[in-house]
Amino acid sequence: MSDELLIWCRAEGASEQVIYKVEVPANRYDLLCVEGLVIGLLIFQQKCSAPVYRRITMPDTMVDVYTRPATADVRPFVVAAVLRGIELTPERYQSFIDLQVTYI
Repeated sequence: MSDELLIWCRAEGASEQVIYKVEVPANRYDLLCVEGLVIGLLIFQQKCSAPVYRRITMPDTMVDVYTRPATADVRPFVVAAVLRGIELTPERYQSFIDLQVTYI
């Protein structure tokens, strides 16, 4: 479709800004944040390779997670992770919080 036709079809007073709607499948939580979406697009365009994640085995005594009984009544399951080698800047922290808010 040519740009002239698009301009002709635009409603009077409509914004010039292009807005995209992205539908994310239920099993692709990695696409719910801007960083994940950008990485997904770059991989799709073959501009970078897919990340390779690995699980390492750690001693059981290294990290303990405790839940108060009052919390266990409301949230019966707890998930935790230890991330090493990551610089958590204020921007990255906010993005992480935004992803949690989006997911909940």
